[in-house]
Amino acid sequence: MLLILGFWEPILDVAADLLKFNNFGPNLLILLLFGLGCLVGFVVISKIMSFLLKKFEYVTFMAIIAFIIGSIFGIYYTLENPITSTLPFWGHILLSIVLCLLGLGVSLLITFYGKKRKADKLTETGEFGEKKELTDHE
Repeated sequence: MLLILGFWEPILDVAADLLKFNNFGPNLLILLLFGLGCLVGFVVISKIMSFLLKKFEYVTFMAIIAFIIGSIFGIYYTLENPITSTLPFWGHILLSIVLCLLGLGVSLLITFYGKKRKADKLTETGEFGEKKELTDHE
């Protein structure tokens, strides 16, 4: 967010000046207020996300995914990075789609593996965690 809004470099400049003891008082105040704002923002967003996930779980997850996909393009194309000139525009789109699908696939594999492992554990143990004797017909 700081990069998109253009505040990343000013915050880094303030931190660098603080380390050099240039304008120590004002720079310290700026960084303390910035840190306090990050902390308050984190707490407030956490509470809002918790509420939204309890009330509107599916829609909230879809909104999170939309923000993530949208931020890829927003951050990637605002960076002044020489790598952006090595591929044509359609190449960047194709690369983004392939990497998104790869990430989705890995995420699904981890989810399925976790569910399978949980199911296997439930068949090996009883309701209260005791070992269960498996017979031939089970």
